[in-house]
Amino acid sequence: DYLDQIAETSKESIWMGKDRLLAYWRNNISYDFDQNSRAGLMLYYKKCYENDLLSEIPELHFISPHK
Repeated sequence: DYLDQIAETSKESIWMGKDRLLAYWRNNISYDFDQNSRAGLMLYYKKCYENDLLSEIPELHFISPHK
């Protein structure tokens, strides 16, 4: 799968090992980006903007995954 391909060239796999790196990616990172996730990210951007950490609120752009 695509994670295997990425792990093959990842610098982290040198010190972490490919199997441990893949396990970390698969078991500890959520790849879901639902409406609640999007709302949370937009709120984060808004708060960063309000506190002068961003010059503007970024617009989100999405691409279709290759299958």
